[in-house]
Amino acid sequence: MKLRYIIPLLLFSLNCSASATPAPSVLSTLDAEQLLDQCGAAITWYNGNTQQINPEQMAQAIECKSYVAGAIDQLQLMLSFTLSQREYECYKQTYAGVSLVQFIRVIYKYLSSHPESLNHDAAYLVYVAVVNAFPIPKDCGDKPS
Repeated sequence: MKLRYIIPLLLFSLNCSASATPAPSVLSTLDAEQLLDQCGAAITWYNGNTQQINPEQMAQAIECKSYVAGAIDQLQLMLSFTLSQREYECYKQTYAGVSLVQFIRVIYKYLSSHPESLNHDAAYLVYVAVVNAFPIPKDCGDKPS
């Protein structure tokens, strides 16, 4: 069971800055603290507090939404390669109703609840937050023939 999480994580980490030295900006476009700030602005917007949002925060909210949408697309692609077709279809069906706003809320909550992790790459923490909140259901495993 854990192997199905390790392989996607390894593949995902190829797109993350894993070394102690700063990665070129083409590999890591955002750090976790920036994502936390940006998604905080998005949460304020989604909660209907539009009077409290200035133009800079609106730009941050859009950046959060764009970043998370891209990261979720990347995660879905990885899962499509690492899970069996049955597992992947089951996973997609199980979480078909999850909206981008829900993903943003989950990621913001994870980042807010784990300040000790903010030194990690944002893409890695998006992966961790999503996999923790939306694990592969046990009943999605391949059935013996």
